[in-house]
Amino acid sequence: MTAADVVMEALARRLREDPQRVLPVLRLIADPDAVAERQDRASVTLARRVNTERLAARLESFRDGAVATVQVRRLLGGVSRQAVAARVANGTLLSLQIGGTSHFPDWQFGPDGPLPHPRPRDCHSDRGRARRTGR
Repeated sequence: MTAADVVMEALARRLREDPQRVLPVLRLIADPDAVAERQDRASVTLARRVNTERLAARLESFRDGAVATVQVRRLLGGVSRQAVAARVANGTLLSLQIGGTSHFPDWQFGPDGPLPHPRPRDCHSDRGRARRTGR
């Protein structure tokens, strides 16, 4: 008997014993984007926990593939922290602050430094235009 078979047996047993409690959770697993009924606190609690775990996993994955400020300074030819911050402020480098530390996505760098790419604010033309023109 495989691990999946053991889980499915246990699930079938719990579903027979307590369908009111188990069925809403199964619905969320089958369709994570479904909205739980308001009175179903167990499902809402489970969905919040699953989403928290999912977010934590994505943040960890992002941090694992991110470049630290020290490395960015080297990639930019030994510039100061202030020069890196200025590039972030003017939109030529992307970073994400997590716990007071800047993390730079690695995909914006090549072996010789930053890769050419459109400024993030220019990717949203209406918003970028409004910022540049003051509208």
